[in-house]
This record gives sequence, structure tokens and C-alpha cells, in this order.
Amino acid sequence: MSLKSWKIALATCSTLPEFECDDDFLHAALKKRGIDHTPVVWNDPKANWSSFDACLVRTTWDYTQHLEDFRNWLRSTAVKIRLFNPLVLIEANLDKRYLRALEAAGIPTVPTHWLESGTRHELAVILKEKGWRSAFLKPAVGVGSQQTLPFNDNAESIETAQQHLDEHQGDGIFLLQPFLKSVQTKGELSLIYFDHEFSHAVQKVPVAGDYRVQDDFGAKDFPVTPPAAALELAESLLKVLPARALYARVDLLFASDGRPMLNEFEQIEPSLFFRHRPQAATDFVNALISRLESE
Repeated sequence: MSLKSWKIALATCSTLPEFECDDDFLHAALKKRGIDHTPVVWNDPKANWSSFDACLVRTTWDYTQHLEDFRNWLRSTAVKIRLFNPLVLIEANLDKRYLRALEAAGIPTVPTHWLESGTRHELAVILKEKGWRSAFLKPAVGVGSQQTLPFNDNAESIETAQQHLDEHQGDGIFLLQPFLKSVQTKGELSLIYFDHEFSHAVQKVPVAGDYRVQDDFGAKDFPVTPPAAALELAESLLKVLPARALYARVDLLFASDGRPMLNEFEQIEPSLFFRHRPQAATDFVNALISRLESE
């Protein structure tokens, strides 16, 4: 048992799907260590955040629909209690433009052309300039596969993609990337870390013909031993952060030659796949207690 009886808020959303149960392992680990933990909807006006010692941001999956409200909530909550991850990491992670900074720091990332809002971008011209036969659109602010679209360089496909971009461009910046065919076979590799210590890795593979690696869309996930190059990339990434992350998930895709590349870096509300390594929940709680007792 820890020396103090900690009271922790687990920030969630009002639209959490009933089938989401992966964090049950975390709840059990918190209970075993005698930590009082309460799921609290992040934008519940009745929530008394000051009554907690800390807040774990876990399943706030609707934040992209209320971005400014969420940003304000983060800042006000961080003044009252300790926030995990730290505010500086969460704020940077709200927008996928963090990939620019990581790429500038030398982290291999999926090649990205940034489509800034406020102007019309001709996808046919860009694909020709890049020499990409197929590409992928996704918003800079989004979770899951919201507003994503793969397409190729034939006229009909580009027209569909252009309409998609024109329709949603007002919502903010979009990323244009080459479509990596390996995502349909190898899927995406997720490496999970607690307090910068590697915990476990999970391979997420979409159903045949799809590209979406979330289980919401029927994708399968299973534990794997990650290749050394993937571990090296993830650990290099963690070294350049402005603060130490309590928890993080590094999502990698693979180039045609097998090289891992950073696709996304999750520090806000990622699934941590406790079901594939139940001991991971205990490790997470131990890391949390160590943080709480350090200050």
C-alpha cells in the first residue's frame, strides 16, 4: 500500500461505448493498491476536480468535437490538481502538427504534406508533384478514423477526395500522406510505455480490404514482440519530449522496405491494450504512485 490514500479522477466522456472495457484492468489495479478512483465526465459542470489529488485523462473520446472547451478544461484543471499526462504534453498532442516537431528532431515519420486551412488545395497537382499513385487524407485534429479517406490517382478517386477535402477543410488542417500498402497486411504496430519504460506491443490488423485498424471496424489486435528498429525509434522519440510522459503509445507504420515510421504518438486518451498484458495495469499504477509520491 502507498503511504497515502490517493483519490484519483479518471476523465472520461458521456458517450463512452458500453463495449469499452479494456480499462477494467486499470480499475482493478487501482483498487488493489487502495487508490480511490472515480470516472468523471470531463465536461460535467457539476464535477468538483479540486476534491481529487490527480486526474488521469483516459477516455475523453469526444474532445475533438469540443476542442476549445477541452483545452480550457485542461488548463483550469491543471491549476487545481495534478494532470496526467502533464499539460504541456497533452496540449501539444491535441493537434497532429506535433509530427512536424518530431520530424524536425530527427524522428522518422510518415511523409506528410500539410494542407493548411483557408486556401483550396488541388490534390491532383500535389499527387503529381509528389509522385504518389495513392494517398491518404486525415484531419490534424481527430480520433479513430474520423474524416479519413484513402484514394488513388485516377480521376474519379481524386474527384471524390477533392470533394471530401473541400467539404471538411473548414474544420481545420489536413494531412496528406502516401497510402502505405503495408497497413492492409501488417497493419499498425503500437508500443506502450509507462514512465518511459517499455511495457508491451500490439499489432492491429484491419479486415481484408480495409485500412482502419480500430476494433470498432472489425480489426484484430494481438500482442507481439516488436522489432529492434521500432523500439529504437520509440525510445528516441521519448527522449525529445519537453516533459516525462506517465503513459504513451507510439503508433508505427512500415515502409515498403520494412522501415518503421511514426504514424501517431498518443498521450491523451489512447487504448493501452491492458487485455494483452494484464500486468501492464499494475505497472501503470506503480508508475502513477511513484509520480504522486515524488511531489
